Amino acid sequence: MKSGFRVPGTRLNAVKGRNSMKCKRVISAGLVLAFVMGFTGCNPQKNTKAIEDLLKDYNDALNDLDADAVRELSDWSKKDSDYKAIEDLLDVHYAEESAGDGFADYVRYVASTIEVNYDIDDFTVKDDKATLKVEYELADWKSVLFTDSYTSYDEVINALKSSKSTITIKSKIVFEKQDGEWKLCQLSKLKEVFEFTYETPYIIWPVVEPDPTGTDPYINDPTVTEPSGTGNEEPWEQVVDSAIAHLRNNEKIIIDVETDFEIDPVTVCDLNKDGYPELIYLKAESYNDGMTFSADLVIATYFPYAGEYVESIVIPDITYMAGDGGSFICFTTDKEIVVSYSGGEESDYHVDTMIYDFDFGLIEHYQRHEHFNYDYENDDYWYSYDYLMIKTAGEDVPLVDSDYYAGIGNYIGRADVVFASNYSPWSGDPEYGLVSKPKMTALSFVGAIEYLVSML
Repeated sequence: MKSGFRVPGTRLNAVKGRNSMKCKRVISAGLVLAFVMGFTGCNPQKNTKAIEDLLKDYNDALNDLDADAVRELSDWSKKDSDYKAIEDLLDVHYAEESAGDGFADYVRYVASTIEVNYDIDDFTVKDDKATLKVEYELADWKSVLFTDSYTSYDEVINALKSSKSTITIKSKIVFEKQDGEWKLCQLSKLKEVFEFTYETPYIIWPVVEPDPTGTDPYINDPTVTEPSGTGNEEPWEQVVDSAIAHLRNNEKIIIDVETDFEIDPVTVCDLNKDGYPELIYLKAESYNDGMTFSADLVIATYFPYAGEYVESIVIPDITYMAGDGGSFICFTTDKEIVVSYSGGEESDYHVDTMIYDFDFGLIEHYQRHEHFNYDYENDDYWYSYDYLMIKTAGEDVPLVDSDYYAGIGNYIGRADVVFASNYSPWSGDPEYGLVSKPKMTALSFVGAIEYLVSML
């Protein structure tokens, strides 16, 4: 599925340091000829050294994630989009403050492995501009994203250090000569190179077991039985049996999502800390040519007096197979359950954040809109934003950005555990602080049944 709320954000910084990867900067015999025929000036050797030094300094700045150093090597001004993009990609402070040192250290290490490789035979020069094909090579961070053998970022970093696997991204760099000095003019694929700054490795966190609260003697004392409507049974057995029955009743539409979206769609977690685990799952809502097109998010909770699970929260079409596919992340605080999800078209992309109390009543509903604007006459584009407090009765209330971010940040700052997600937030998203929080392990349909049976 697609990932990422599309609100522009900062990126992560990094410490200095290089790993043992060998730089493959290949200087061929054609170098001198290329400079003689293409570069201005009377000293091709001097130009050669200038470009080599520029690329070395650029490579070092990427390793250090030093945005200022990259900009000093460029001819960009503050009005250029590249100027701001570099700042966004290479800023570590947000990660350190909201995502934790572990993730920041992981990003620093991956950045330190970047090598800018090139062959001078791919170099072309015209007047005061030059183009060079390059390959960015870095540690294969993708190999650790979804493995199930890591319990900390230290383990992830150690695995990367011991691995010889790398990722290579083909790109090009455009240079421009200004006042006799070569500068970076245009960089491509750099966002792809730094994708590791917003894709977090999959780390196993302890599964939250049902935690009795002391309010129900039947739950606290396993020797006490309680009439359940189907005979005298252990109350915990009744809970588990009801959970399994509820999933079985929705088996096809859960497995359809699992198969067509290729994800684990079920989580079992005591969200409201009442001693009964909630069932959180995706179920198919609509189909297209026999394939699941969209899915609802369901939170089902156990009602002891009825002796069964019922749907307490349903978010329709929370993810789908079109456009950006819909992204979501769900978490608990000490008092609330929060569901945040995105959708819409590029011209009006929106993120909704729903806050529920532990009785599954809606407390607040925030919404932010991202509008894509394009100036055809000047071939320019920009994004604008609107923020709202959605009201169930009466008119929605417009918010200024500071009030919106403060409201969302209040819940994110108190987050306990992420219990469902299909994306890793960008560092500029309000939700980015959730990357440092414990995450529940999602289960397949069969895995969820097996887990529930193990509770008996």
